[in-house]
Amino acid sequence: MHISYTYVNRDSLLSNYKGATRKIRDGRHPVAKEAHAKVGSYMATKLLGKFGAERLERYHKTGAIPFFNDYLEICRQDPNHPEVLRFSDPFEKTVARWDLDWRETHTEYVRRLSMTPESNLEAIGRKLKKTFSGAETYPDFSREFSEVTGYFHTKGDRENALKAARLSLKLYPKSVLSHAFLAHTHACFGEEDKARVYYKKAREIDPDDPAISARSLDRHASWLVYLGRLNEAMTLLEIAVELYPQQAWLYSRIADIHLERGKDYYQKALEVDPTHERARERLKRIR
Repeated sequence: MHISYTYVNRDSLLSNYKGATRKIRDGRHPVAKEAHAKVGSYMATKLLGKFGAERLERYHKTGAIPFFNDYLEICRQDPNHPEVLRFSDPFEKTVARWDLDWRETHTEYVRRLSMTPESNLEAIGRKLKKTFSGAETYPDFSREFSEVTGYFHTKGDRENALKAARLSLKLYPKSVLSHAFLAHTHACFGEEDKARVYYKKAREIDPDDPAISARSLDRHASWLVYLGRLNEAMTLLEIAVELYPQQAWLYSRIADIHLERGKDYYQKALEVDPTHERARERLKRIR
C-alpha cells in the first residue's frame, strides 16, 4: 500500500499539466499497479470506520475533494497513523485550498443543475460564471455542454451549437473536451480554418486526451456521413490526417467518402440516361 501512496504523492501534483494528467490516468491502470484504486479503497475503509456508511455513500454526490479532505482530517487527528500512509504536505495544502473553493462553488443550484437542449444556456452560463468566479477548482460541466452541442450538430443548428460550445470553453478554458467540441462544431458546419485552430489548441493541452484522438475525430466524421453531410465529414477527416499523418486507416476513410460521392454521381448519370452502361458498371463495383 505504501508504494501506491508514494505514486500519488510523487506524481499527482506535477507542475507539468500533461505529465500530471498522464500520471493520474495511469494511476487507474495496471501499468501503475492500480495505485489510485488501492489508495481510494484504503481511504474509504478509514472513512467508513470513522463516519459510518451513510456519510461514505454521500461522497459520490459531494465529490472527490471532500472525500480527500475528510481523510486528511482523520490523519491529522491520529498521531499514530502510519507515515507511509499519509499524503505529503504540498498535497494536503492543495486539497485544503481546493476544499475551500469547492464549498463555495458546489452550491445547491450546481448540484441540481440538469442541462438539456431546451435549457436557457445564456442564463446557466451567467449563473455558473458568477458562482465559479475567482475559484481555482469548481464543478465540471464540460461533458454536459458537449452533449448539448452534439444535439445541435444533429439538428443542423449552427447558432445554438456554437453558443453551447463557446460557453463551455469560456467556463473551462483548459478543457480538451471544450476545445474539441468547439472544433467539431466549426467542422460540422464546414468552417475548416476555425476547426483546425481549436483542434490544434486541444492537442497542445493534452495530445493523449481521448477527446482529441484520431478515433474520436473519426467517430464524429462517421456521424456526419450518417447524416448525409459528406462535405463536412471530409473536412473533419482532412484535418484528422494533418494531426495524425501516420494513421493509415484515416486515409482509407477519406477514400470511402470519395467512393460514396462517386456513387451519387453515377446514380445521377443513370437518372439522366438509363442506358449509360459505364455508370452502371462502375456503380456495381462500388456496391
